[in-house]
Amino acid sequence: MYLDKVKCVKAAFIMLTVFAVAMAAVLLALGDDVQAAELMAGKKGTAYNYTMGKGSDGKYYVYKPGKVKFAANDIKVGKTVYTGYCVNFYDETWHGWPYESKKKSSSAKLSANGKKWLPYVLIYGYHKGKATPVKGTNANDYRAATEIMVWDFNEGWRTAATGKVKNNRAYKSIAGRPAEKIYKKMLQQIKSHIDGPSFGRSKKADAVTYRMKYSYTSKKYSVELKDSNKANHYKAVRADGLSIKRSGYTYTAETGKAGSYTVKWTNDIKSGTSQPLLIWQSTKAVAARQGVATGATDDTAFYTKFTTEKKGKLKLIKESNNGVVKGFKIKVKAASGNKNGYSRTFTTGKTGTITANIAPGKYTVTETLTAAQRSAGWKIKGKNPQTVTLKEGKTVSVKLTNYKTKTPPPETPTVKIVKTTDNDLGNLSGFRFRVRRID
Repeated sequence: MYLDKVKCVKAAFIMLTVFAVAMAAVLLALGDDVQAAELMAGKKGTAYNYTMGKGSDGKYYVYKPGKVKFAANDIKVGKTVYTGYCVNFYDETWHGWPYESKKKSSSAKLSANGKKWLPYVLIYGYHKGKATPVKGTNANDYRAATEIMVWDFNEGWRTAATGKVKNNRAYKSIAGRPAEKIYKKMLQQIKSHIDGPSFGRSKKADAVTYRMKYSYTSKKYSVELKDSNKANHYKAVRADGLSIKRSGYTYTAETGKAGSYTVKWTNDIKSGTSQPLLIWQSTKAVAARQGVATGATDDTAFYTKFTTEKKGKLKLIKESNNGVVKGFKIKVKAASGNKNGYSRTFTTGKTGTITANIAPGKYTVTETLTAAQRSAGWKIKGKNPQTVTLKEGKTVSVKLTNYKTKTPPPETPTVKIVKTTDNDLGNLSGFRFRVRRID
């Protein structure tokens, strides 16, 4: 049943469950009614009113006790219907009349207090298909609580998410009802609302830059960020050139391409454009004062910068006491605490110098002599292995010195056995001996 000239009750919002990132296009689909988020200011629609159903206690909600039941309000654009809320307690929504959408910043239908608080109300308020935040309540309870809160904030009867309402003209219609429980729950949610992750900044110039370290195992650069704000309404993100995954409140940014990135974080929807709070205003002069709100994402943007670490140069310099520097094996491996997984064995050439361009970090440099080199009398002089720390864009030189002894040790050791006897026969022949190496 449609009603002309009645107070509207709005129901809409698109839950904040998605990140948008600089130049990213598609994120998450949040449900059938998420299409509302594709609607931008300037669109026109038709208002429809109908009586809202009963609460979980089996009773209707009324804004004039015993007289007028709450009415739900929809805005229809083409074949798509968007739920909405009246923004002004004193004005009426006109059934069947055209309305035009305007951003909250350009709408005269919201008070300064309403412009500040209504986006938060709509974040945690009811929209089609959204589960109620209080057990035992239903969608009509949720919708009524949301409408009353919209009125309270826009009329200035409430100016904070704490304390009691200053004027209970609207609030009394839900007092003692299931909707009051939801109203109080929504206040708690708004109070604890966080606009963005701890690693984001609202000004691009203030964005913190995070270094992405290279892994030789994955062959990618990555960095792990922990959101100490614990912003629950951010669920997933994609960035152009970066892959960002979430696990709890930990985000891992990853890329296979060296470079610098500035990531813009907002709550976005599948069209790739954020949805501002829209106030639908009647285009008919007789109802021009009326405004209907349809839900919005939080369009505040946050920025984080990323840059991949620059490689350094590890210079291995082979020296010897006779000038021979070719053919020696040197292993470079990530030291304890360095998790980049680097490990490589080099063999020196005729110059004896090797330059490795590798990611910064701590490494162990170890020379290993072959059996042939040991047999030829080669020995290692000095500390082996050596530990070095390589910094971004810097060069670290490591000298490895060998010397060759004048008399090489024999390849096979000689064992001399002498048999003696103290008997009268003096016979020393015919005896057998077994020699076994035990080291």
